[in-house]
Amino acid sequence: MHNAWRHNPCYVPTIMKKGVMISFLFFVWAAASGSAFGWNPAEESVSIDRYPWVPVRFGDIRMIPSARRDLWVRLDLIRRAQSTIDVVVFEQKFDERVGKPILTALREAADRGVRVRFLTTWLAVVMKDSANESGRYLTEPVTRVPVEYRVFNGNTGPSRNLGFDSSVHEKLMIVDGEVVLATGRGHSDDYLEWLDSSSLIRGPLVHHTRNAVNALMVAAARENPALVTRPAEQGEVVQSFYPPAVMQAEGQDLAGLQGDLDWIEAAFSGRAEDEALLRSNRGRGRVLHHDYVAQAQRITSQLPNRPYRRWAGFDDPMVASVIRKLDARPAEARFSMLSVTIHPELKRAIKRAARAGTKITILTNNKESGFDPFNVPWRTAIPDMVNLADERNVTLLGLRRGNGWPYQYMHRKVSVIDRTVYMGSHNLNISSTTFNDELSYEIEDPVLAREMRDLFDEDARLSATPMGRQFLLDNLDGSILWMVLGHNLIGTF
Repeated sequence: MHNAWRHNPCYVPTIMKKGVMISFLFFVWAAASGSAFGWNPAEESVSIDRYPWVPVRFGDIRMIPSARRDLWVRLDLIRRAQSTIDVVVFEQKFDERVGKPILTALREAADRGVRVRFLTTWLAVVMKDSANESGRYLTEPVTRVPVEYRVFNGNTGPSRNLGFDSSVHEKLMIVDGEVVLATGRGHSDDYLEWLDSSSLIRGPLVHHTRNAVNALMVAAARENPALVTRPAEQGEVVQSFYPPAVMQAEGQDLAGLQGDLDWIEAAFSGRAEDEALLRSNRGRGRVLHHDYVAQAQRITSQLPNRPYRRWAGFDDPMVASVIRKLDARPAEARFSMLSVTIHPELKRAIKRAARAGTKITILTNNKESGFDPFNVPWRTAIPDMVNLADERNVTLLGLRRGNGWPYQYMHRKVSVIDRTVYMGSHNLNISSTTFNDELSYEIEDPVLAREMRDLFDEDARLSATPMGRQFLLDNLDGSILWMVLGHNLIGTF
């Protein structure tokens, strides 16, 4: 695949055209799939305990709500790297404000001797960088230490349980095995207008994140080769790109960014350890890696393509953990999600918890907020939202646009259940379970939970409007198209 990509920039668009018809047939088939096997993920998950609980100390996790701060933090981390950088990102775009500056920083790191591994996914390349300019920029000409750039494409590998709709959906970076930047954002200027957040992580969680990413890199390498590099031609100069003036941090962003940079400096200088030891552990955390790619490779029997029969074959620790937490009858649960096309077992757990007295609030997109002209995430979620709106203790809030609010789309993947925070790449829907590799964190930390509750409540106050049952019914479009798209595509964002 990589050779065709290099010599024929139209190769990906050609695949995409073929994929449209395949996708249409697949989605129609999925619509008639019927109910899933009887599976209780909370009781039967094995991978939920694969990575043990570790202490979360004072300052081990720092939240970054701003996309501009996220960019500058990312660039600072890359420039500080001395030995290794691992990037797993769903979307790498070749744009001026975000994508190109990150690629330049990565090339510069490789040229000074840093080993860079970069893993992205075919589906996003098709949508955002069809000529694969990002891959060519990182590999042509070869850097001092060649960048290992790989596009995961389940449709071209040997595993029969992976296909064109299988994705590596993680969005994270590990620098020198010391610091993780885990985020819902891709390397694209699209995310500047999306409501999302990132997390800087240090301490014991980094080691487990590194193990999970190493396992993913190995699994992806079984399916697809890395892009082939080439030597520099005589006199060849590689253009460098830096963030334009419009991306400079200002006001509150600037103040917050200084705190981020101080945190990074402490993490790399060793002061973080001294600071943390002065205080007792304030909580604990663990990695929840839904290793979809490796699981699909291990399954010897042919899995059905239909999502509502397919998901019974996968052990998803994120869904299992959230269900387990809800079944413990917490007082409150807050969910931020791009679309309420919820995993069926999780939806049942939400309804059980609500009937047991748990106050549940879901902040999601509204009919006004969307990244596509058809507003697919909104349309496809209405049936599930109507179902949840029947519960007295469930409140649905939709993101508003306008009135000075800078964000057009809800993309944050953070949940807070009492003193527990879930964050990462998982969308909590059936597509994330059946077609995506996902990495998330479960953090039991009252301080972080309070911080994320406050962030949730402030965003809801500034930007959200209640969506009641009648409002949802008035906007219900019962066409099969939206039902099919909703349960097969939404997990890819």
